[in-house]
Amino acid sequence: MKRYDKLILIVMIVVFGVGIFFTARGAFESYVSFAAAAESGRNVQIKGVAVPGSLQGIDGETFSFEMNDMEGAVHRVTHTGNVPVNLFETDNVVVKGRFDNEQFVAHAILVRCPSRYEAEE
Repeated sequence: MKRYDKLILIVMIVVFGVGIFFTARGAFESYVSFAAAAESGRNVQIKGVAVPGSLQGIDGETFSFEMNDMEGAVHRVTHTGNVPVNLFETDNVVVKGRFDNEQFVAHAILVRCPSRYEAEE
């Protein structure tokens, strides 16, 4: 192999490795509390429970609800999109987003159905 070909191969491997790193980085994010999310100012994942009866429709596309994180803190979460069907029926909600003016703005809401992971009786 010529020196130029080796250099091109090394550059391609490095670029590929950096691309994989930045793609996979989001998959390994841990859950943080609302307090830690407010301090960081970055996109984070928060795990908690939606507070029943707290749903408010701001307009046709945006809604908000209160969520209790794993440390017991309650904050309002705003999201643009559809309300997940079983948002208030599960104890396992994950919101991904960041704080904006004392309000957590979620770009994604993951709702896990607990019955799906329970053993059949």
